Amino acid sequence: MPRIVIKLKKPEPVQEVLHVAPVAPVTIKKRIVIKLGNPLLVTTPPPVTLPVQPKKKTVIKLKKEVAVPPPPAPGVYVTKAMEAFEAIREYCLLNKTPITEEHVKWYQEELIQEKKEMDEFWERCAETKANMDCVFRGDDEWTTELAINAARQKVKALPIKEGEIGPMPEYGTKDFWSWCHKRKKLKEQKEAAIIAAGGKVKEKKPKAKPVKQAKPQAT
Repeated sequence: MPRIVIKLKKPEPVQEVLHVAPVAPVTIKKRIVIKLGNPLLVTTPPPVTLPVQPKKKTVIKLKKEVAVPPPPAPGVYVTKAMEAFEAIREYCLLNKTPITEEHVKWYQEELIQEKKEMDEFWERCAETKANMDCVFRGDDEWTTELAINAARQKVKALPIKEGEIGPMPEYGTKDFWSWCHKRKKLKEQKEAAIIAAGGKVKEKKPKAKPVKQAKPQAT
């Protein structure tokens, strides 16, 4: 058989091309030198003093008990103030609310005012009161008459009020002369009050006496 010869081409050398990436420019920074002190010398910061807040005092408020006056005793005359306060007591009881200190204060002030007005009334009616007291005590007629007479003198010594005079009664009666006496006394009281305040009162002019004419003599 014929001889087969296969010729192979000699491979050519391949030149490798290296692609180098561009290098960014390098900037050299300045060196910063920090000088440290002596490592053996340790400095401690000053102590920090925090403000001390005072402790809050705990105040315990106790509810003040209101001294509520008792109801009027049986047989006692019930005034308007007593009647009003008993209505307040009943209202608070029904609504389950306590009687306040303002209610009690108002009630006490009203009782004082009522007593003052009652004393002034009986001071003007001292004769009637003296007679009633004598009847209740069971005094005899002589003792009753003395008490009424003493009370009458006290009433006369009291200052006259404007509303006590009233209209003029019939002329010539006993009430008329009593009315005139009261008017005169009231006028004197007003003049005395003016003088006490530093004022002056007009002086009364003396009445001119009528001149009696001589009767002609008969010839």
